[in-house]
Amino acid sequence: MTDTIFDERWQVSPRSLYLPSCSGGTAKRRIQLSNPASWIVENTSTSLPLPLLHYVSPSSWPSTTSLIVGPNFTTNLLPSYPAKASSPILSGDLSNRKLVELSFTSTLTSRNPARPRQYFTDGSLYFLNTPSHAIGHVCALARVTSNPDSFIFMGGDAWRYAGELRSSRYLPLPKEIMPHPFTSCPTSPCPSSLFATVLRDGDEMKPFYEPRGEGVLVHHDQDEATSMIEKLQELDPREDVLMAAAHDETLLDVVDFFPERANDFVKKGWVKQTRWKSLMDFAEAAGWKGEIQGRRDWPKPASA
Repeated sequence: MTDTIFDERWQVSPRSLYLPSCSGGTAKRRIQLSNPASWIVENTSTSLPLPLLHYVSPSSWPSTTSLIVGPNFTTNLLPSYPAKASSPILSGDLSNRKLVELSFTSTLTSRNPARPRQYFTDGSLYFLNTPSHAIGHVCALARVTSNPDSFIFMGGDAWRYAGELRSSRYLPLPKEIMPHPFTSCPTSPCPSSLFATVLRDGDEMKPFYEPRGEGVLVHHDQDEATSMIEKLQELDPREDVLMAAAHDETLLDVVDFFPERANDFVKKGWVKQTRWKSLMDFAEAAGWKGEIQGRRDWPKPASA
């Protein structure tokens, strides 16, 4: 979490979007953009500060772009702000834009196989109903190659850190981890014994973290979030599925950014390169004294 709102229209944003700081206060700093974030991405080579770019108004995108949401979005979140003070949606976000609220026959949980919703008729894009993080939250599965098939799973906020997804009974922590999570060296393996003290319940088949929040609710339904992650873990061992979540910084030094394409991620080995990269966050606990490749020092929240 950060105590900065990075949105070109923060002055009129609903109060529900004022993210609390880690110290328990409300957002203190504001960054005003001279151009919408979409313009910056399209017209410049500027890298936006990723921890700050959390909420960008859909109004900055072409009106021909539909806004796709999951079940109960309309009932719970509309009318938009300011007509409904508790809504996180601004009235301008939906102006002259098609709102598509998907219907599903089931919700993805560990107890439920959950049938995905095919969006087109050619098998190229599927949606999954994943409302545990937020009402209307969906995940998407895009086919990026065929013969052989490969997919990118866009998890949104289904998990917020790779340590919530891994390890699992489908993908236990291997005895030797390659590439090395601290150095990214592809030829020098890292022994899993280094992480014995940070395993949850000492179990190499449990994720390092549970999706829980201390003081701040990270998910709309945290129990269901845990159950949903357990189901997604079944996909995780596959080499032909790239699991991508919105806040997963382990992807940053591996994947190619727009306008480059991601279709050849299997050939480029992105899955193996990123799978255990989050273990770099345990370097100090493992007694590592050297440089940590890929570690980022995100801005610390200001005190209240």
